[in-house]
Amino acid sequence: MKTSVKSVYLSLAIVLSLSIPVQGETGEIGSKNVVFSDSTSRTQTKSFSLPEKAVVTKASANTGSVTFSQTGGDVLVTVSGGASTGSHYDPYMYSKTENVTRTSGSNSFSNSVSYNSGGYSGTLYKNGSSYVYSGSYTSADSKWVTNQSSSYYNSGGYSGYLSQYVSGGSYTPADTKTVSMIVGKTQSGYCDTRMGSDWMHCEPKPSHPSTIYYSSGGYSGNIPYQDYNYWSNNSYPSGNGHYRFDWSRTWYYGGTITKPATDTRTYAYQGTVYRPESDTRIYGQNYSGTVYQGGTNTYYGYNVTLDYELDETAPVGTLSYSPTSWTNDSVTIKLDSVHDIGKAGMKHITLPNGNIVTTQSASYTVSTNGNYSFKVTDNVENTNLYTADVSNIDKTLPTGSVVADRTDWTNLSYGLELNNLLDSESGVRRIQLPNGTWMPYTTSSGYRYIVSTNGTYEYKVEDYAGNVRQLSYLVNNIDKVEPTAVVTFDGSSPIDGLNVNLKASDNSSGIKHITLPNGNKISNVDASWSTTEFGNFEFEVEDRAGNISRVPVKVEEPTISISRDKLEVVVTVDGHYSTSPITTRAETGDTRTTKTFRLPITKNETFTFRTNDGGVYSGTKDFTIDNFFMLSKPQIDIQYDEKWTKNDVVLHLSVYSLKNRGIVSTELPNGNSTSLLNFTFTVKNNGMYTFISKDVDGQIGYASVVVKNIDKKTPEIELVTPADWVNKDVPVDIRVTNN
Repeated sequence: MKTSVKSVYLSLAIVLSLSIPVQGETGEIGSKNVVFSDSTSRTQTKSFSLPEKAVVTKASANTGSVTFSQTGGDVLVTVSGGASTGSHYDPYMYSKTENVTRTSGSNSFSNSVSYNSGGYSGTLYKNGSSYVYSGSYTSADSKWVTNQSSSYYNSGGYSGYLSQYVSGGSYTPADTKTVSMIVGKTQSGYCDTRMGSDWMHCEPKPSHPSTIYYSSGGYSGNIPYQDYNYWSNNSYPSGNGHYRFDWSRTWYYGGTITKPATDTRTYAYQGTVYRPESDTRIYGQNYSGTVYQGGTNTYYGYNVTLDYELDETAPVGTLSYSPTSWTNDSVTIKLDSVHDIGKAGMKHITLPNGNIVTTQSASYTVSTNGNYSFKVTDNVENTNLYTADVSNIDKTLPTGSVVADRTDWTNLSYGLELNNLLDSESGVRRIQLPNGTWMPYTTSSGYRYIVSTNGTYEYKVEDYAGNVRQLSYLVNNIDKVEPTAVVTFDGSSPIDGLNVNLKASDNSSGIKHITLPNGNKISNVDASWSTTEFGNFEFEVEDRAGNISRVPVKVEEPTISISRDKLEVVVTVDGHYSTSPITTRAETGDTRTTKTFRLPITKNETFTFRTNDGGVYSGTKDFTIDNFFMLSKPQIDIQYDEKWTKNDVVLHLSVYSLKNRGIVSTELPNGNSTSLLNFTFTVKNNGMYTFISKDVDGQIGYASVVVKNIDKKTPEIELVTPADWVNKDVPVDIRVTNN
């Protein structure tokens, strides 16, 4: 840092300060007279100029008091409290602007009005046009109203009498009509009469009312009897010379019926209503002007003497700055203890950016290196210049790069190092490794760091000013994960063998090659290998980083199950790779493509099968029939519940012929027989029970069953206690016997 005062420069290592008194010169002592003319103001102020470098030391007045302030060569003098030099009455001494409003029921106003209030008087004149001050005007009007409930209307300023009208409903007048042949009553019965005689006896006796009430379509009324209709039938002798016949009679009525009038009408009122003219307006007019009040003016005058001395001594101070060491922040320059040696007094400090402060010390913060000057000035413009040379700011980050041992894919760890580290200003101070460890900087170290996993590794390089450069390196070529694979089987071409398909994947380095079970290598993610044999095999998948995954594959052997159902061989193939395995019988060359099929048994023979399950062959499976003679006889199947029971046991029997010959009968153990093919037989005791069946060809079949799970005897329980009397609990021996 460098500092200068005028043409003198001093340099310090840590803190720089300068306080050099400048020898001033004692100038002449003088005075200046200032006259304040008569004025109505008792307190007066004037500004005057003094000779260059002059400093006022004293001010005096012929009357009252005097004060002053000096800025450079200009002096501001204020006098007050002096004696009066005379007075004068002025009728227009005080004035003010006044505004008034006048109102009237008519829109007619004079051009001016007189004003006299509070000691002020004068004439006010129209200010603008007249206006409606309050109220309103409404013109006459009329309107049509309807659907009103009263004949007189009075609402909203409208009124008047209204006329009635039908607003809804209807009226139907009374009416009559004539009806006839109305059935009033129907009666039936019988009559007896003596042959050759007019006498007749009827039950019940015919009768009818003289009128009936009738109502229809809104018409109603009592109508009289008019006529009847008679019917008789079934005349026959009833004994003792009498005849009897049945009868039925209907009485008819007719006459005039009436319908009363109906009135559902509703009424309302309507008509024209009127609103009369209305005028409640009040008009206003604004007046304005100047009004005056008289008063007496009192005059004051002053004679002032200013005594001064010349001052040519500049102010001084002490300059310092902080910090003094390297920094990447700002430096604060401070000028302290600023004071004026002469009599003018300290005026201000001008900062390096041109701003002015009036304190006795000043600070200025800089963010870049350079020369920064302070100027101190007293009240008569004597100045001193202080300059600081700032050169310890370093905001530039160090530079460098990270290099790696390798960039190809690997499954091993490798090293990173720093290269080309440089800081041209404050210099490199220390290095932080990616694990957070700080190390001092030396030019001989590369700061090697071993990485074993992918990721971003970050070095930090710090200089002596505190600037930190972050140097990052992305490691993305380490792959320690074995590749994966999915195996599928394709048995769609069984003649060519089973296709074993492998699809490999690797989320990092990618697949390098796949080694098939036969040793061939495929440089692809998909591989296919064909086999006709079952067993355990292995694929080998290697990625570009050298990771190897061994994929075991088990090719399942298809199995053949053979059983007999009556006079058929039942073949069931349990395959894994085809829904239509190809099964071949060795003796005949016959092939089947279903998982289950049947072949007829016609003699004693051997059945040998081999199957192709999607290309994988099974071993051979044999099944021999050597009892065809016994199978041709009637067959008896016996089923029953073999759990212990205290009840009878029910045997369920099914009788059939494997040759599909009819069963004639089955002889039961109790000597009875049955022709049923499915039946039950109840046994009460354990033992052997034999059933004998015969078919239509006379062939005899036997079946026996041994029943041994019936237990109908109750267990025997014996309680044994000691014979002697005791005064304590005794044991009871429980003995159970089950026969």
